[in-house]
Amino acid sequence: MLLNVYIFREDGICLFTRTYGSIETDEAIVSGFLSAISSFGEQIGTASLKQLDFGNYRIILINTGENLITAGVIDKDDDVFVVETALKRLTYDFQGYYKNFKDGAVSNSLFEGYSENADEILQFISSPNKTIAQAKNLSRVIRQMKNKFAILLEVIASGKPLYVCAESREETEIYVHTLAKLHPIIELVPWTEDEKTIYSLKHRKNTIVGIPLTYVMKLAEDEELSILNLVQFRIHSKVQPTKKWKDVAKYAVKNADEMGDESTYSYIQSRMPKNIIDDSTNLKHAIKQMSKEFPIILEVIASGKPLVVSSESREETELYANTLAKFRSQIDCIPWTEDEELIFSLKERSNTIVGVPLTYVMKLAEDEEHSILNLAQFRIHGNVKASKNWKEVAKYVSKKLEELGDDGIYTYVQSRMED
Repeated sequence: MLLNVYIFREDGICLFTRTYGSIETDEAIVSGFLSAISSFGEQIGTASLKQLDFGNYRIILINTGENLITAGVIDKDDDVFVVETALKRLTYDFQGYYKNFKDGAVSNSLFEGYSENADEILQFISSPNKTIAQAKNLSRVIRQMKNKFAILLEVIASGKPLYVCAESREETEIYVHTLAKLHPIIELVPWTEDEKTIYSLKHRKNTIVGIPLTYVMKLAEDEELSILNLVQFRIHSKVQPTKKWKDVAKYAVKNADEMGDESTYSYIQSRMPKNIIDDSTNLKHAIKQMSKEFPIILEVIASGKPLVVSSESREETELYANTLAKFRSQIDCIPWTEDEELIFSLKERSNTIVGVPLTYVMKLAEDEEHSILNLAQFRIHGNVKASKNWKEVAKYVSKKLEELGDDGIYTYVQSRMED
């Protein structure tokens, strides 16, 4: 289970801490130590530190590049994937909360009111009644579903959204995290009771959503939807499995106990189709897809107006937001937020790029003062017009894509931003 959680700035100042287990620590010493270790790793040119092992305990670190680091202390046998997912949700949620205070004097007393939010997000991994290791129990799902497991794999592989429900919220969230490990790129909504959100997610690709049992019958009326009822281990879906997934499911059912969960995950993931999400870090790919919109994007960024970015999944949105932020040296990048108050206040912010769920695109587009880059359709909403300068820059970049490469494009555009 999750024992302790700390959120601190990169300079080591602890902003928020919460204790769920029996380990008592000095938050200032812990945050200062972890900040120093992270800083050391960056100075010697290594990737961000992600975890540390101390005897029977493990520390998981989440660094979003927003001057905040989140650390969670867990038992060494707990499932790292599940903990990382929950801590990322906590980090992005806290960022929205932190924005209200970061320009003033900061102390952890300012964030005592955040405890309820943290408990809500972390409840299923901080409960002593359920171990995180239970989320590894894929073999039970496979044994119970048998030949229906092939349908489940086909749905996930196709990118169609999957609704999941079990007997309780806690159990549903654990199953959602379990199933998400079957595909290398999945957006998770471990639990929602909001009807509007539930129905809006049916258009999202590569998404697994945990819902209450009360919605199963309503959703089942829509034949386009796929719903996994883990109370009865039944799946409602009109998707028919191909021979490939029948064979994969047959092999998994036969060998799951022998292979164990981790090997089963690896086997199934290796059979999943490669996702183009890595291309979102490829600037050339993005420019080719939005050649007409590219000069407008440059104009928005150069003008200092906020730019809202959205794509088909959270991870893809984050990658695009961080990619576009490289065009200008001084950009406040919020790769992802679902905080409605923050989202609708963005038009007052300058030099900011923000990643948001697709569900907010149409709402924001009603206000012409917002500039919204919809990367699910490679379209930009807003009333900004590109000047001759940025049309020429975009034209030059498009012509020299292969010659410049991504780093050359960033350098060239940044140099024009500073002119």
